[in-house]
Amino acid sequence: MNFGFCRTLYFARRFDEALAHCKAILELDPNSRLALWQVEAIYKAKGMDAEAVSAFLQAAERSGAPSNVIAMLKDAQQKSGLRGVCEAWLIYPNQSNPGRGDPLGTAALYACAGNKEKELASLERALDQRSFGVVWLGVDPTYDNLRSDRRFQELLRRMHFQQQ
Repeated sequence: MNFGFCRTLYFARRFDEALAHCKAILELDPNSRLALWQVEAIYKAKGMDAEAVSAFLQAAERSGAPSNVIAMLKDAQQKSGLRGVCEAWLIYPNQSNPGRGDPLGTAALYACAGNKEKELASLERALDQRSFGVVWLGVDPTYDNLRSDRRFQELLRRMHFQQQ
């Protein structure tokens, strides 16, 4: 329930409140991977890339990424910041990687990496596969970069979502 409220605040673009709530979740459960991934998304939405990277690395560690992958992510951070970390995470072929196997998670990583074409293709797959979370496409800030794209608007129409 706490996490759902945090996500609702995020979707409402009440980022500071969402961040405070997610941090409260982490005080109760410092190992909450979901809350850490959400903190990363909030920081990303706020344009706080350094903080997003820090939360990303913590979430990756708590998701079971081995030390060599964490080292790879840190190297990518040094070279290309948050964008590089997202690109590096896309190639990490482990079940604990939320971007692997789930086209919606993959789309979020492509959004972070700045690859609009692959982001849209992943969203198409997410819709076709009825991925968990696809129902939030209309409000998820992760995809704000696509709001004006006619292909994204068509995805929302196919889901019978009204444009805002």
